[in-house]
Amino acid sequence: MENNYSFSKKFVEGEAVSNFWNLAYYGITSLNSFVIIYFLSVYEFGFYQLILSVVAIAESLTAGLMDDLVFTDLSRYLGEKKHSFAKKLLKEYAIIKIGLAIILTVVLFGGASLISDYYSQDVVSFLKIVSFVLVFRVALSTMNTFFRSNIYFSAAAAPFVGEAFKFAAIFVLLFSVGLSITSILIAYVIGHFSAFVFSASHFLKIYRRTLVGVIAVKEPLMKALFKVHGFWIVARYVLSRVANNIRPWIINFLIGTEAVGLFSFARSIVAIIMRLMPLGTFGTLLPRELGDERRLNYLFNRMMKYSLWLGLIVALVSFIVIPLAIQLVFPKYAPAIPLFLIMIGVIFLYSIYKICRITLVIFKEQKALFFRSFDNSITAPLMLFILLPIFGIVGAALEWLITYAITTMLFYYFLIKNHPYLRLEWKSFFTVDKQDRALSVRVYRLIKDFLKTKLRRL
Repeated sequence: MENNYSFSKKFVEGEAVSNFWNLAYYGITSLNSFVIIYFLSVYEFGFYQLILSVVAIAESLTAGLMDDLVFTDLSRYLGEKKHSFAKKLLKEYAIIKIGLAIILTVVLFGGASLISDYYSQDVVSFLKIVSFVLVFRVALSTMNTFFRSNIYFSAAAAPFVGEAFKFAAIFVLLFSVGLSITSILIAYVIGHFSAFVFSASHFLKIYRRTLVGVIAVKEPLMKALFKVHGFWIVARYVLSRVANNIRPWIINFLIGTEAVGLFSFARSIVAIIMRLMPLGTFGTLLPRELGDERRLNYLFNRMMKYSLWLGLIVALVSFIVIPLAIQLVFPKYAPAIPLFLIMIGVIFLYSIYKICRITLVIFKEQKALFFRSFDNSITAPLMLFILLPIFGIVGAALEWLITYAITTMLFYYFLIKNHPYLRLEWKSFFTVDKQDRALSVRVYRLIKDFLKTKLRRL
């Protein structure tokens, strides 16, 4: 482990950089969304989301299979200076993922022509256009695993770069051929390609610095990982990554395409809010803290305490601000406000869910994580078939909130069952002790020093 490594220092650095680029990313994403939502009807926006869900399903056949396990081991190998193991694991991981992505791209592109007799030619064209995105998306997720394992934050700008080029492409297409689903999908491909090029430049830099010249071990590491965790990975993967993406299609089948647009709109806002909450770096750093139960108890309890209060504050502010913003900026999406108000509960639950999930991932608790997949892909569709006919599109928001609550409770249950030393000290959640005050002072100083350092480099 690096001699200058500090959990709190790296946490502040990671959250500062990540949130800066997240804010920039969501700023440009908001511009893109504004243009898309403004020029497309609610029906067209819903159809656009359905097309993107096909790519998500295809990507899930590669991106989610072993990501969490590979990240944990890769991070541990790099932290312990076992570079020969790290290089072997990264090589096997990349070959499997990129290879599957290429195969699926060919299948998706060729499969689009096969359905031409059953669907309109426009649908076939849409699927062929987005099929090119698959390899870029999988390559980006592969590189991101490597960046996180190296605790490298500079490549966090990749999503912003992609959205910026997408916005430029939309702007050009808007004034040249007009904006349609086809032109938006072309811009979508351009954006992903740009993000890929940006990430690749950073990947080569870090790879040269850490792994070039290293002789990889000969033993197959991915095979060993899969042998230990294979059953639960496949079960979780098939259920969650594939079946979870059929939610828009169930809504489309039972209610209609416009309902998909309203649900996707409300859920996209909630997703943006959740992503801006400073929780991700905790998962990047935690693998390097394994082995010290007392230390893990401290980190888990503090992060859970702060994230819970953060989630409550963010949820309350969102309840007041977002409905007014929707009415002002996107009045045609006003029917989505009741959905959003229900989904606000998910924002609060996310603050608990995220920390529990991160910890389960680090401990490789695949059996526990499987229940999230079961909840998402078995319980959720069944609930949709019950709630949608009764409550209409509001039923989709209720289903998401209920399944999220069930998953959050299950995650915490399995966590303390298998690792009882992580049991939360609930009384401390309502007090401010000496450790809280000392930590707040330390974080303030770290933020101050980090900003000073960055400003001097400008």
